[in-house]
Amino acid sequence: FNIMVTGYGGQGLRTFTWLLSKIFLKSGYHVHSFFDFTSKIRGGRNRAIISLSNKDIHILEEKVDILACLDGEIFPEEDKLLNENGIIIRNGEKNFNGHILELPLLKSAKGAGNRIYQNSVLLGAIMGLFKIDVISVNEAFLKQFSYKGIETYDENLKAASMGFKHVIEGKYINVITPTALKERILINGMESIIFGAIGAGCQALYSNPLPVTRKAIDLMSDFAREFPIITDATEDDSSAIFKAIGSSYAGVKSLVLTTSSGLQNMIQGISFSGMAEVPLVLVVVQSPGPSIGMPTKTEQNNLIFSISIGNNEIPKIIFAPSTQDECYTMTHKAFEISSNYNIPAIILIDHYLAESINDINLINLDEVRRPRDHFTRKELEELNEYKTYKQTETGISPRLYPGQTDLPVVVTAFEHDESGKISDSFKDREEMVNKRLRKRIAVLEEYTNPEFYGDDKFDILITAWGSTIPTIKAVIDFLRSEKKKVGGLLFTHMFPLNEKKLKKYFRKNRYFINIESNSVGQLGVLLRSYLGVEFNQNILRYDGYPLTFEYILDRIKSDHKVKPTRRGRWKKSKD
Repeated sequence: FNIMVTGYGGQGLRTFTWLLSKIFLKSGYHVHSFFDFTSKIRGGRNRAIISLSNKDIHILEEKVDILACLDGEIFPEEDKLLNENGIIIRNGEKNFNGHILELPLLKSAKGAGNRIYQNSVLLGAIMGLFKIDVISVNEAFLKQFSYKGIETYDENLKAASMGFKHVIEGKYINVITPTALKERILINGMESIIFGAIGAGCQALYSNPLPVTRKAIDLMSDFAREFPIITDATEDDSSAIFKAIGSSYAGVKSLVLTTSSGLQNMIQGISFSGMAEVPLVLVVVQSPGPSIGMPTKTEQNNLIFSISIGNNEIPKIIFAPSTQDECYTMTHKAFEISSNYNIPAIILIDHYLAESINDINLINLDEVRRPRDHFTRKELEELNEYKTYKQTETGISPRLYPGQTDLPVVVTAFEHDESGKISDSFKDREEMVNKRLRKRIAVLEEYTNPEFYGDDKFDILITAWGSTIPTIKAVIDFLRSEKKKVGGLLFTHMFPLNEKKLKKYFRKNRYFINIESNSVGQLGVLLRSYLGVEFNQNILRYDGYPLTFEYILDRIKSDHKVKPTRRGRWKKSKD
């Protein structure tokens, strides 16, 4: 069941999204919510999509069952998204008129104390449609508004109660039976990354404060009251990455947050991390470019750039989590690998995953395993010589932090010998390049195969990566229900790739479909360069909106006897 609410910047739509999601979770529903907004602080058309289910849900659908607007205006392109039996809620006095429910949103908000409470009136009305009593979720209102004062809390609760009363005697929606959910929390992708970083022992966060990263900075700052953590809202992205490298050199596990446009300013820092062999974990929230582009929209456009970033080959590892749960586990894994191998680790999420909200199991930070230092206390006591870039079979040099002993710890961005001394020697150059390349081979041992989903004996193979994976799984399930032999190769470990483990999936006489949120099919380009794969079809979306279930189905070719009906539903063709 899907609800869309539209409005303009400044009408409190983000607060509405979080609060209604919390209320539905408390009422026993699984929730998936997404707030799609413009880069304008005030004005600009924003919309929130809240999906409910009695089982885990991670996909975004285009069709909605309730379409509500805070500004009284519904655009034609929004009206087209309403299901046949859907309800439109807008400001007015007519109450129910066919599928349109008019409510005195503005009048009720003013009656509660302020016209800005229209969002609370609408929230109460939706609760009324589901017969969720406002009093039963009093705690959610208290947590959301108490910091603004008891008067604001009372007025918002009053506004919601008025909206509830307007509809409670009218139409009642009961299409999904709620379940008894225990110890579930609501979290978005960026918050899950912060929890994963803290669980891995991160003690420093550096980021240029942008809309998508600011809340993460605030969350990490809250944890600084209980953990030895520092947060730094830096003046620019270049400053953020070099501060993180400095902290990491000193033995402090550090995290950097940036966006697609900010990544452009971090090339030198990533190269420095690779040459100096200083661990670094970098999270990139992808949005459409080039340059600043559309900073509040979504795209998967930094895969190839992240692989090739830097002015020479440096070992690195790249993850692309697909859900909030994976944001947590892969952030922890990124810290572990970066620390163990002394390399940069990059986590690619798109704006959709960073902002979308899901319910997950309660996170217990005490149960996670944190990366260990390279030297034990006994080894430190016995250490009488240290070479920062000591040659080893794997290319991994044990890392010492300044102050652990009296020995100097030398790092440099220049080519160097084992001790860290700058060197122009041909021999040193060749040995150090080979040393760094050996680390890349060692990192392959950490390679996680892409998840295979669907029929083992498939005729059609779909490839996808990152946040599109849950939607792709739903598409595969649908096609299999239509008697198609379909499999999915779903990537979250993006680089380095293990060609030997992937070749078996790309045999001849099969139909290959690549699905991504970018304009060139970057995963497809990568697989073509590594394995020589030629895709029969690329389904690409690059308008700034996430890939949806309907968008993908509408574009899968009819070669496989799956044809859409006029209403957009799918049926098996007779031939």
